[in-house]
Amino acid sequence: MEAALAALTPAVVGYRDELPYISPEKVASEGVKQLRAGGLHLVLVFRGVLLLLNVISVITHGKLLKNMEREKQERFLGKCARSRFLLVRGLATLLKLPLAPHYYAQDDVCLALGYNREELCADADCHQVTR
Repeated sequence: MEAALAALTPAVVGYRDELPYISPEKVASEGVKQLRAGGLHLVLVFRGVLLLLNVISVITHGKLLKNMEREKQERFLGKCARSRFLLVRGLATLLKLPLAPHYYAQDDVCLALGYNREELCADADCHQVTR
């Protein structure tokens, strides 16, 4: 599962030139670790998501999702996210759940986005609410 997620991570997260590059393998391994911590049922649901997206991909493009080029993966997942069918939209959303948070939680990415955790925590400590 980690290899399949690592192949999809750039398309799912949407790596951009202005944001730092984080290894897709690292993001995928953290996502899988979080899925496994959630229990067997969560892993099985996510495997089902990957299976259904691959079935849709084979039907529409003739290839497994992980074997497509990145641009085609992005277009396919974008179409899935905008689909009028709730199930297909849900599959695209579920695919992002274990990957996007781990990419955007990296310190380098946070700083590039203008989110400095240390400054925000220091500011929050100065404004403690007491009753």
